[in-house]
This record gives sequence, C-alpha cells and structure tokens, in this order.
Amino acid sequence: MIGILLSSSFSFLLSSVYAEERYFVVTAYYSPLPDQKYYLKGNYEAEIRLNGRWIAGASGKWVFPWMLAAPKNYKFGTKIYLEWLGIGSVQDRWWAIVNAGKRGYEHDRIDVWMGYGDEWLARALSWGKRKVKWDIAPSHSPTNINIENVKIFENALKSAKPNTALPPEPKKITVFDAPLSTDTSKQAFEEIVRTLWLYESDEKLTEKTMIDIIYEYQVNKWLLDSPYSPWAGYFGPKTRAIFKNDYELYLEEAQRKEEQAALLASLQKESLKQAEQTISALGVPQFGEVSPQVRNLQRELAELGYFTHKDTAIFGDITKQSIIAYQMDKNIISSEDQKWAGVFGPKTREQLQNDIAEKIFQVLVKQEPELADLDSEKNV
Repeated sequence: MIGILLSSSFSFLLSSVYAEERYFVVTAYYSPLPDQKYYLKGNYEAEIRLNGRWIAGASGKWVFPWMLAAPKNYKFGTKIYLEWLGIGSVQDRWWAIVNAGKRGYEHDRIDVWMGYGDEWLARALSWGKRKVKWDIAPSHSPTNINIENVKIFENALKSAKPNTALPPEPKKITVFDAPLSTDTSKQAFEEIVRTLWLYESDEKLTEKTMIDIIYEYQVNKWLLDSPYSPWAGYFGPKTRAIFKNDYELYLEEAQRKEEQAALLASLQKESLKQAEQTISALGVPQFGEVSPQVRNLQRELAELGYFTHKDTAIFGDITKQSIIAYQMDKNIISSEDQKWAGVFGPKTREQLQNDIAEKIFQVLVKQEPELADLDSEKNV
C-alpha cells in the first residue's frame, strides 16, 4: 500500500515533508445489517437508533470503502492522506465528529467508514481510536484506502453484545476457514483429529506431528500426486475442504447415534411400563387356583418357551413345573426341593417382568424406521 501511495501522490508527500506535522484523532464507523451475530447495542433496531443505517454519507453519496466523515470546515470532496491508511474522501459528517478542543479531543476528529456487518464491526472495534498523521492530498489523487489492511484482533468483539434477536449459536470450529496459523486454530485442529481418532497419543500435538497427520491424511485421501508434492503436509484449501466434509459427516453420524440412543431409552421406559402393568394384572396366582390371571400367566410362560400345553387357567402340576423350569434357568432356585420352587413369588415376578419388558422392547424397536440399521450393525 505504501508503494501505491508514493507513486500516486509523490509530489504532495514531498511537499509536506518539511511542513509542520498535523494529526487527526481517527476513529472508525460501520453500517449495521439485520441478523448480525453482534451489535454494539445488542440488536439491529438499537444499533440504527444509535448510529443510523449509514446507507449514504451526508454529501448524498453512497457509502464506500474510502469515505471519511470530517468536521464542517472540511468541504465534501476534500482528499485527505492518512498515514498507514491511504487517501480518502470527505463525504460525511455527523454530530460526534468535531474539531480540536471539543468533546475532549486534542486534535480534529475524523471517522473512516469500515464496511457492513459483523466483520466490519470487528474491524472498526479493532481500529479503535488512534492518533494519525495527515495531510491534504491533491484533488486529482486517487482514493486508495484498503480497509482490509486493518487487522482484526482476536478479542475485537469483546465489547460488543450478542444479537439478542438471534438464538445462541454453538461453538464454531475455525480450523476449516484458514491454514493453521493461530493458537486457536491449532487447538481446534487437535480437538478434531483426536475426535476422528487420527491422533491417539496423550501427548500434545507439536508442529511436526501436525504436519505428519496432515500428510498421512492426504495420502489416505489420494490428495497428493507424489510424496514430494509441495502441498505435502500443508493444510491448504483442498485438504481443508475434504477434512471439513469428513468431520461434518462424523458429526451427523454422532447426532444420529445420539437420537437413536434417546429413542432407545424412551422405548425401554415404555416397555418397562407395559411390563409392570402386565405383571400387576397377573396378581399372585397360587397352586390350585383357577382364574383368568392363571391363564395369562400360562400364556406369558408359553411365549418364553416354558409352557408347552394349552392354557387351561388351572394352576396345577403342569403350570408348577413350568415355573420351576423357568426359575432354574434364571438362577432363582438351585433345586426343585427349595421352598420357593414352583411359587410365583417376588423374585420370579421381578424376573418375568424384566423378560416381558425385553420382549416388548424388541417389538417396539422393529416398529421404528430410525432404528432399522441396529440389527445389521450387530451382525457386522
């Protein structure tokens, strides 16, 4: 940028070398947009009440990247050179842009328009308030301020407020947006490669380890023409795009698994509820009893393979032997001579409830399309 300034405005810069140095207090402003993530005042309506929409400057010209807002003694169209920024044009003014001696300013204040939306709010806040050398540039000088040269600080939006009109967003992983050039992106990269089991060591990733992981990933994804490719181990756009796609697929699958787990828990709860109702309806049938409850008990035992006769509603020797066989298989008793052998007591009722719940659960699972792949996964 400095080279451009010297070539385009060399004469006026030379003439100002021996002149008295002059300074502006240079601040920055931006134009808010609806649905930003952050605002100085928390939402769009409050923001435009504070600063206006900044669609056009006071001169009537639409806002543009080299627009300057200056006090009234600087005529519209005046070209001003600002050290380290470039040449801008005065096309705006507003009540807070004042001359030296007012509102506590030691020098005249000037405002540089920084653009629209979140990024440019961050850039304006990163610029803050600075004391900058300036001079009048010839009217024929091209405007050449490049606001993108204003670095955005990592905590630039610390003083801004999240948009109160938007729901809070989940934490974003920035590693896909740029090469691994910051501590934040390196930390995000480490979290992802551990999540994807691309790095299983407990040790913290070093620069060399990151390069090795990226290189191995590129090889596995056939991204390199040869091991000597200049892109080997470099986290460039193509590698980042495929890496991002893999991670997003992983997150989608993880989300699907979470939803399946929640559904399974719900079905287990429902099946246990139904089983409790079934056991409660059975009551406590006794040997020699004839009742609908005995018939239902025989049917439940039959579904589990322990009652192989026609249900009779009679609690006789056949039903008793069926219960004993069930108790032996479930380790409720160890021999037929035990006191509770053939008795539909608390432990037998509890075990039968669990088995009925499992039977109901399996039926409910088969009825859910979202769980259709569970059986196939078990057989892998």
